[in-house]
Amino acid sequence: MQGAETSFCTACGGTDGPHPRCAAVLALDPPRFCAECGRRMVVQVRPDGWWARCSRHGVRDSADVPDGPGVPDVPDIADGPGGTPR
Repeated sequence: MQGAETSFCTACGGTDGPHPRCAAVLALDPPRFCAECGRRMVVQVRPDGWWARCSRHGVRDSADVPDGPGVPDVPDIADGPGGTPR
């Protein structure tokens, strides 16, 4: 069937993903499989997020994923209540 797009689970690599169980894993961990082809990706976790590289589709970065995991916005220590400078 040409033209039909298959989506792959980025947690387990299975078809028709993400699965409900895998969605819970992806809430905490970066994707391990490419959503476009299902291939295993090279993943690097860093303090401010992650990047994952598919050999066919290139690099994805957590900073580029809408509502992706990242470092929460934490007010500076010098800020007072509500983020206002002291």
